Amino acid sequence: PHKTIARLKLLFSSACNAPNDNYPCLYELDVEKFEIIEECGHLGCGYIPQDMVVELLGKSQRAQRAHAVQVRLFSPSKFGIGKGMLVVKKGIDKIQIPKSMIKVERSKTTPLHTNVVLVITEVFPSSRCEEMAKILRGNATAKQKRAHLTKHLSSMVENVLYAKGLSREIIDQYIDNSNEQGCNNHCHLIGVADPTSMIPEGCVFITGLG
Repeated sequence: PHKTIARLKLLFSSACNAPNDNYPCLYELDVEKFEIIEECGHLGCGYIPQDMVVELLGKSQRAQRAHAVQVRLFSPSKFGIGKGMLVVKKGIDKIQIPKSMIKVERSKTTPLHTNVVLVITEVFPSSRCEEMAKILRGNATAKQKRAHLTKHLSSMVENVLYAKGLSREIIDQYIDNSNEQGCNNHCHLIGVADPTSMIPEGCVFITGLG
């Protein structure tokens, strides 16, 4: 039952605003602009052409440097309801959706609506990413530092650390220390699939914000 509620919530996802504009990032696209690809370690991340990102978000500087978008997809006739990330990939001309992004299968009847509704909920680098970059460069305000350097570990991360063998005492001690400004030694990253197919298996590449 909890999965049913979670899937219904996808229908109420809020679209973010396009960079430098006030209109929401909600689009109705032709179904031929999408294709389903085989799952190969994508884990909820597909690909989107660079020129399509600029077309959707406009020609602002932030749109030009967008690397990924978080989306909700609604397609009764093509693949159903999907969610996840779309990372910019060169050499493609369609939005590529892996099976791990699909949360509700397509309609078993003939739907009246054949287009795909795409909702962009966040653009990356996000404004939060930009603020973190200011902290790393040393030109952030005191308010920005307090907002980011005192961010607590989520209960999910705590449980993962505990399951991996870290004692509860060490975890609790770290949490207590991280409550003090500037004592954090962790960060929260948005993961995407490798659009280059060049990163070795078992490795993670973390970009900068230069």
